[in-house]
Amino acid sequence: MSYKEETPTILTTSVSEVYQKSDLIGGIFIPLEKSNNNLPKILSQKKPEEIPLDILTSKKSNWHISISPDGENVLIFDHEKLEFKIIPEKIINDSYEKESYDVRSVFKNEESKKDYPKWTIAISNSITNTLNEKEVLVAISRVTKSDTTSPGKKNLNNENLTSTNSNEFEEKEPEPVEIVTTDTTANEGNTVIYKIKLNQKSKPERICSDLPGGIVIFVHNDKKNYIYCLIFNVKGIFRKKFTHDLSGKRMKQFYYPKRLQDDLNTLYKRKSCITRLFNSIFDHYFFIEQYKGGTQVLQLYDLRTMEMKQFFNLHVRKSHVRKSLRKFGTPIFARSNDEKIIAFSFGFGKLFLFLVENGLEIASEDFGKGVKILFCDFINNDKTIIVIVQKSESECQILYWNLFSTSNHVKSGRKVNFVTDEENISSIARIPGKLITVDTYGNISSVFDRLINNCDPEEEGKEIHSIVIHNDNSKLVESPRKMSCSKSKNEHTIYSLYSQNKTKPLVSKEPWVIDVYDRTSVFLDKEETTQLFIGRSTIQVWRKIAGNKKVELEYIWANNVKANREETCALKVDELYIGDRSFYIK
Repeated sequence: MSYKEETPTILTTSVSEVYQKSDLIGGIFIPLEKSNNNLPKILSQKKPEEIPLDILTSKKSNWHISISPDGENVLIFDHEKLEFKIIPEKIINDSYEKESYDVRSVFKNEESKKDYPKWTIAISNSITNTLNEKEVLVAISRVTKSDTTSPGKKNLNNENLTSTNSNEFEEKEPEPVEIVTTDTTANEGNTVIYKIKLNQKSKPERICSDLPGGIVIFVHNDKKNYIYCLIFNVKGIFRKKFTHDLSGKRMKQFYYPKRLQDDLNTLYKRKSCITRLFNSIFDHYFFIEQYKGGTQVLQLYDLRTMEMKQFFNLHVRKSHVRKSLRKFGTPIFARSNDEKIIAFSFGFGKLFLFLVENGLEIASEDFGKGVKILFCDFINNDKTIIVIVQKSESECQILYWNLFSTSNHVKSGRKVNFVTDEENISSIARIPGKLITVDTYGNISSVFDRLINNCDPEEEGKEIHSIVIHNDNSKLVESPRKMSCSKSKNEHTIYSLYSQNKTKPLVSKEPWVIDVYDRTSVFLDKEETTQLFIGRSTIQVWRKIAGNKKVELEYIWANNVKANREETCALKVDELYIGDRSFYIK
């Protein structure tokens, strides 16, 4: 059973506002004006399509791809021809002829030796200048072995490393990088930033070439009207700031949090750290797993401020995680479109949901011990999470985790060939709600729409079981099936779907209320393991753990009324509909 609060609850104590009708569908609060007022149905699954969808990238490809943070423009780069193109995202699936921009005046064609050099690219959102022309920034980074492998701790000043308890990246003085052109013998990588006027036949203007090589991204700080170009490599994070007119300021360099910096110094002396860093970056967030006081936590940093946004307790044993990561692979991260919820997985078994505001885990879904989790993202206005999983060595499967549903909440989609290469990170581009790939021949595919094209489940039209409360019976089409009802001595009304309740219900789940007041409980399943509790100021769902006498809280919604106003501003239920492990309340 899964739940998600879609909008803020009522924050005032006005009786009229508290009594304003709102919908709670399947345990999710939705304002009345946003509700389609359709009663919930018991949903069935579509039959998955038989032909698997291909999402393929090539390790041998000379093509690299990136997408702007707002999703409007796509950048592709051919490192053999040393040319790049900028294509509007809305036409990438059409045939296109766009002007190529030549960068051979800065970079030279060179053969790859032992997987080096590597290339990463990035494109910013467009900016309208004073002449009403649209401009973008394009960054091309040539990454060498010195950018991805560590010389070891002996060459570092450990006294300057970020402390374990720091809530921000520690700034340090950057080392100068003076590289204008490259050749096959150069040991240091570098990043060059260009300014391009869109829809005009003009050469790209090189505005910065003193940055080191690494994973490059653009982050927009709309509050301060800044654009940041960030470069991640084994030495730290390098940040170049641009103002609204795209003029550059001085570069700053930041250390990683100490535990990550120690890992980079000790574990990546021979192998590349580029995949480790790449898997820690998504959108304007940087996230890492740490161990704090024996507890594993996920730390989330905001790259717009270079400060820690939140940390989340993962409640997983350290030995179990390390063993599973060696077996399976890389962590998975996604954020909701409203940025209130994040999804995280170690890359196997479970997917966790956390509230960004307070760091609390609000839901999790276990897909099985032997299951890899390769990808996830929020879709359908944050009501559904699309997940790509792989069992053993079999082909991958698309699953849809419906956060609204309490019945059949995980639906199977089509099969998919999801083949990516960890070392070729720039052959796939992703932002929230978009996934774009480029193949060996430079063909671009926007695959996200094809991933979600059957996420809406079919309806069998099976009616809900019962209408427990309905204050306007004249609007009912037919009489509902009655539920058996009992009443306890302390003003607690208890409904059961199938029989006079056999299970002792939870009675006092609002311990802050000391007087006697009206409460309603409904068992939502035949086994009476799931109980809906409607109190004075909260709506709760409790589930009994199989093989255990304990119960756990699955969901809670509160009206946020102050304690001294709860009695006068108590919840008033106009309608309550019950289905099998599902409910609708107004």
